[in-house]
Amino acid sequence: MTVSGNGVGSVSSSPAGINCPGTCTTSVDYRSTYTLTAIPADGTLFTGWGGACSGTGACTVAVDHLNTITATFTLKQYVLNISTQGNGTSVITSNPVGIDCRANCTKLLDHGTVVTLTATPLYGSTFVGWGGDCSGTGVCTLTLSSAKSVSATFRNPDGAPYGGHAWAAPGTFQAEDYNTGGQWLAFADYDYRYHSNGYRQQEVIDINQNSLGGWSLISVVENEWAKYTVDAGSGGVFGFQARVANPGLGASLYLLVDGVRVPGSLSIPKTANWSSYETVSLSGIELSAGHHIITIVFSKKSSSGFVGEFDWFRFVSQGTLTASKVGDGTGAISSDVSGITCGNDCSESYDGGTVVTLTATPSTGTTFAGWSGGCSGAGACVVTISESKNVTATFTRNTYALNVTKTGDGAGIVTSDVGGISCGSTCSEMVAFGTTVTLTATANTGTFTGWGGACSGTGTCVIVIDDRNEVTANFVNQYWLNVANDGNGSGQIRSNPQSIVCGSGGFLHIPSKRYITRFRFMALV
Repeated sequence: MTVSGNGVGSVSSSPAGINCPGTCTTSVDYRSTYTLTAIPADGTLFTGWGGACSGTGACTVAVDHLNTITATFTLKQYVLNISTQGNGTSVITSNPVGIDCRANCTKLLDHGTVVTLTATPLYGSTFVGWGGDCSGTGVCTLTLSSAKSVSATFRNPDGAPYGGHAWAAPGTFQAEDYNTGGQWLAFADYDYRYHSNGYRQQEVIDINQNSLGGWSLISVVENEWAKYTVDAGSGGVFGFQARVANPGLGASLYLLVDGVRVPGSLSIPKTANWSSYETVSLSGIELSAGHHIITIVFSKKSSSGFVGEFDWFRFVSQGTLTASKVGDGTGAISSDVSGITCGNDCSESYDGGTVVTLTATPSTGTTFAGWSGGCSGAGACVVTISESKNVTATFTRNTYALNVTKTGDGAGIVTSDVGGISCGSTCSEMVAFGTTVTLTATANTGTFTGWGGACSGTGTCVIVIDDRNEVTANFVNQYWLNVANDGNGSGQIRSNPQSIVCGSGGFLHIPSKRYITRFRFMALV
């Protein structure tokens, strides 16, 4: 006699001799008749005989040789019903593993199984608590001795994603598949048409079949909105696209990400008719890792009276290309694909796979020294967008020689406020383009009579450095002869060889080492 199966039970005999498990073998007289009875324990079913007997009734056998009989006992199984309630989204899992329930589900479990259920809210939902055979907000632990039913309630202020799963970004989702949860929670509909014509009849904005063979949000009026739960994975920069038809002018929409408005609005173009769809885009939307609630606010109607008819929405991966300039020079960076004119606009978001060529143009007096970051070398910078990238252009100011030459038979020195000129000995210096340099001439012997070349006059020489910077300073071996009248008489002074004719006073340059005479006139009474 053998007992098998995952249940618990015993087999006894009449006449006595078998009480298995325990005594499972006995010797009897040839052709003796024995009756075996299977007795299942609590929570166990006797599922039948094997070997010399069959069926589930008593086993009667006339022993005529070695007789082997098997009794199989199997644990009873009970249904565990799990249901979710509320407008939230969740997953319910078990220990031991085997249950992974996102909505309503059932599981058959053996008698005596101890199972622990854990409720995990998703996408911003909150777990309110258990009902049925469990209570509270912790884990639910059950020992199966009969059928059990538990419910888990979840709430979400933004509704639950349609279909129970967040839409992937990057990815496309249908405009009509906004969150569940109803009016003012998952969407706002102001014209109360609710004509879904067969799709989402319980809670709809305005849904109808479109000319493309699918469904669209239709007759969307000003300031209506709809929420969508989106999973951005590891996060990044995205472009938002809308497939829309509207034969009117002036409509627009904008986005909220987790309640915060995205800068800018998406203008909706005029299309040929309500069956003619176009795709429009809004770039540079940053989404951190994980799920987000995207609220599309249909903010402005067109001349048609509606914001539009929407087939689908889409997030596409983008990278932000940022150009920057360093160095003491000046210049501009421009892109062949519109967006960067740096200058002023030095950053732009592009769809993944876009090839952008940047060109660096130095200003006058500046040299482009090369790229760093996402590019190298001094040619064009070609970037294929797969993620956000930074490139830097280095512009350096050119330097030019400032040359000072002294002329004349006098002696003197020329000095500069910047650049190192002390001429004297240092009469040439390399100075950066655009630098303002002031030169001062000081006579040692004779007189400074003026500048030539890039400057003129006898004052200081102010020069802005470019590629032509030649200056002369003329020193003449002459002095000023000052003549003045004195006394109470009157008269006239004449000079030889220089022509001074002085009645009331005068002055004149004369060569060095000449005698200087002072005349006195006396008045005659």
